[in-house]
Amino acid sequence: MRANEDLNRGSSREPAARPAGAESALAGGRGIRFLVLSVFWHLVLLAAAGSALPAGAAEYTVAPAGSDTAAGTRAQPFRSLQHAADVMQPGDTCVIRAGTYR
Repeated sequence: MRANEDLNRGSSREPAARPAGAESALAGGRGIRFLVLSVFWHLVLLAAAGSALPAGAAEYTVAPAGSDTAAGTRAQPFRSLQHAADVMQPGDTCVIRAGTYR
Protein backbone atom coordinates (compact mmCIF):
# COMPACT_ATOMS: atom_id res chain seq x y z
CA MET A 1 0.00 0.00 0.00
CA ARG A 2 2.83 2.37 0.77
CA ALA A 3 4.23 2.09 -2.78
CA ASN A 4 0.86 3.11 -4.20
CA GLU A 5 0.70 6.11 -1.87
CA ASP A 6 4.17 7.20 -3.01
CA LEU A 7 3.13 6.94 -6.66
CA ASN A 8 -0.06 8.88 -6.06
CA ARG A 9 1.79 11.69 -4.30
CA GLY A 10 4.32 11.99 -7.08
CA SER A 11 7.29 10.72 -5.16
CA SER A 12 10.54 12.27 -6.28
CA ARG A 13 12.55 9.13 -5.62
CA GLU A 14 14.59 8.02 -8.59
CA PRO A 15 14.15 4.42 -9.74
CA ALA A 16 17.03 2.10 -8.89
CA ALA A 17 19.76 1.96 -11.50
CA ARG A 18 19.51 -1.10 -13.72
CA PRO A 19 22.53 -3.11 -14.72
CA ALA A 20 23.65 -2.97 -18.33
CA GLY A 21 21.54 -5.26 -20.51
CA ALA A 22 18.58 -5.31 -18.13
CA GLU A 23 16.34 -3.93 -20.90
CA SER A 24 16.69 -7.17 -22.83
CA ALA A 25 13.73 -8.90 -24.47
CA LEU A 26 13.41 -11.21 -21.46
CA ALA A 27 13.25 -8.44 -18.83
CA GLY A 28 10.24 -8.68 -16.55
CA GLY A 29 8.82 -11.85 -18.12
CA ARG A 30 7.57 -9.95 -21.18
CA GLY A 31 10.09 -11.74 -23.35
CA ILE A 32 8.81 -15.16 -22.35
CA ARG A 33 5.25 -14.16 -23.31
CA PHE A 34 6.55 -12.71 -26.57
CA LEU A 35 8.49 -15.89 -27.32
CA VAL A 36 5.51 -18.15 -26.60
CA LEU A 37 3.16 -16.02 -28.70
CA SER A 38 5.72 -15.81 -31.51
CA VAL A 39 6.14 -19.59 -31.62
CA PHE A 40 2.35 -20.05 -31.48
CA TRP A 41 1.73 -17.73 -34.44
CA HIS A 42 4.53 -19.27 -36.46
CA LEU A 43 2.95 -22.69 -35.95
CA VAL A 44 -0.45 -21.31 -36.99
CA LEU A 45 1.07 -19.84 -40.16
CA LEU A 46 2.87 -23.08 -40.97
CA ALA A 47 -0.34 -25.04 -40.53
CA ALA A 48 -2.18 -22.61 -42.79
CA ALA A 49 0.54 -22.85 -45.43
CA GLY A 50 0.44 -26.65 -45.25
CA SER A 51 -3.29 -26.68 -45.85
CA ALA A 52 -2.81 -24.52 -48.95
CA LEU A 53 -0.87 -27.30 -50.64
CA PRO A 54 -2.80 -29.52 -53.04
CA ALA A 55 -4.61 -32.18 -51.06
CA GLY A 56 -4.85 -34.63 -53.96
CA ALA A 57 -1.26 -34.60 -55.21
CA ALA A 58 -0.90 -37.30 -57.84
CA GLU A 59 1.86 -39.82 -58.40
CA TYR A 60 2.79 -40.63 -61.99
CA THR A 61 5.06 -43.42 -63.21
CA VAL A 62 7.30 -43.46 -66.29
CA ALA A 63 8.83 -46.64 -67.72
CA PRO A 64 10.62 -47.46 -70.99
CA ALA A 65 7.90 -50.02 -71.84
CA GLY A 66 5.04 -47.61 -71.05
CA SER A 67 2.78 -45.61 -73.36
CA ASP A 68 2.06 -41.88 -73.42
CA THR A 69 -1.62 -42.72 -73.98
CA ALA A 70 -1.67 -44.72 -70.69
CA ALA A 71 -2.89 -43.37 -67.34
CA GLY A 72 0.61 -42.91 -65.90
CA THR A 73 -0.02 -45.29 -62.98
CA ARG A 74 2.32 -48.03 -61.78
CA ALA A 75 0.29 -50.59 -63.72
CA GLN A 76 0.04 -48.36 -66.83
CA PRO A 77 3.10 -46.05 -66.89
CA PHE A 78 3.88 -43.22 -69.29
CA ARG A 79 6.57 -43.81 -71.90
CA SER A 80 8.33 -40.43 -71.90
CA LEU A 81 9.55 -38.10 -69.20
CA GLN A 82 8.32 -35.16 -71.28
CA HIS A 83 4.74 -36.42 -71.28
CA ALA A 84 4.87 -36.83 -67.50
CA ALA A 85 6.23 -33.28 -67.17
CA ASP A 86 3.43 -31.96 -69.40
CA VAL A 87 0.73 -33.66 -67.31
CA MET A 88 2.10 -32.97 -63.82
CA GLN A 89 0.93 -30.13 -61.55
CA PRO A 90 2.81 -28.54 -58.60
CA GLY A 91 3.03 -31.03 -55.75
CA ASP A 92 2.77 -34.13 -57.98
CA THR A 93 5.42 -36.86 -57.88
CA CYS A 94 6.99 -38.78 -60.76
CA VAL A 95 8.46 -42.25 -60.26
CA ILE A 96 11.00 -43.04 -62.98
CA ARG A 97 11.61 -46.75 -63.46
CA ALA A 98 15.02 -48.05 -64.43
CA GLY A 99 15.84 -48.44 -68.10
CA THR A 100 17.06 -46.65 -71.17
CA TYR A 101 14.95 -43.72 -72.36
CA ARG A 102 15.41 -42.62 -75.99
